[in-house]
Amino acid sequence: MWKRTTLKLTVLYSLIFLGFLGLFSGGLYIWVNSALGEGYVEQVRGQVEQNDKTETTAQQNQSAQIAADIALDHFRNILLAVDGIGIILVPLGAYALTRRTLRPLIDSQERQKQFIANASHELRTPLAVLNGELELALRKPHTTGEYKKTLASSKQEVDHMTHLTNELLLLAQLDEKTASLPDKTTLNMSELLQDIQRQLAPLAARRSVSTRINCPDSVAVQGSATLLAIALSNVVDNAIKHSKQGGEVSIQASTTDDGHALVTINDQGPGIPVSQQARLFDRFYQAQSSRSSEGFGLGLAITQKVLALHNGNISFTSSPNGTSFHIQL
Repeated sequence: MWKRTTLKLTVLYSLIFLGFLGLFSGGLYIWVNSALGEGYVEQVRGQVEQNDKTETTAQQNQSAQIAADIALDHFRNILLAVDGIGIILVPLGAYALTRRTLRPLIDSQERQKQFIANASHELRTPLAVLNGELELALRKPHTTGEYKKTLASSKQEVDHMTHLTNELLLLAQLDEKTASLPDKTTLNMSELLQDIQRQLAPLAARRSVSTRINCPDSVAVQGSATLLAIALSNVVDNAIKHSKQGGEVSIQASTTDDGHALVTINDQGPGIPVSQQARLFDRFYQAQSSRSSEGFGLGLAITQKVLALHNGNISFTSSPNGTSFHIQL
């Protein structure tokens, strides 16, 4: 499809540019031909008359006309050469312009196809598990305990798919959002981080990871409480999951000299391999060390999108002793 579109646009651009070139050359030639008319001939005849007093008026006019014709021939040859070069260069330029015009559309379609493929892959597994559990339950009678076990497993898979669907919907909404946030307000960063700490306390307890917050009450930001809570909790959630058993996740916040809020989240995990760092914020991408953990590889993509809407940014540094994420708002 894109090849045909590229060819059609290249031909269309070429015809347009060559049409303009032809009109310009033709108009310029007509104008020069007119300029080399009687006025030019009179000037040349006057010069000939001054240089050669022996020539008759008819000979002088003839000489002037010949000079005008020679000049016009030279000019026509120059225009033909320029047009010839244009016939070669214009299609090449039109092709380059077409590729540049279509590149964002091609990239967008590729990302969309990859996004759909990844979402389908993530949904296929829980659906297969759910279908298998239900088929097994319907195949023959079971005890009440067995039915409860099947229902509990099915509910877990439904919750899994619900979580994925919610994240996909959030990403779709964030892709359509503008820089102005409807619920933008002044937020106390210390209170926001403490809420996230309480929310993730069960996860931290299961992994025997402690969380420590160091944030003065003076640190405040402008933004959406809901979206920023999601963005920050995604990073803290990852830090807890990837920290070693009995490790610590530290969350530090401060105000920079230029008035920005800086939040640093440190974990004590194995770090992120250099080969995987470039794709860390890609949707559905999970580092090799996190394949066995819960999640879909959407958390950091959501965080990056939320921070962009708040004119903020996120970066990270990683070593074998842990990873630090730096969030500026």
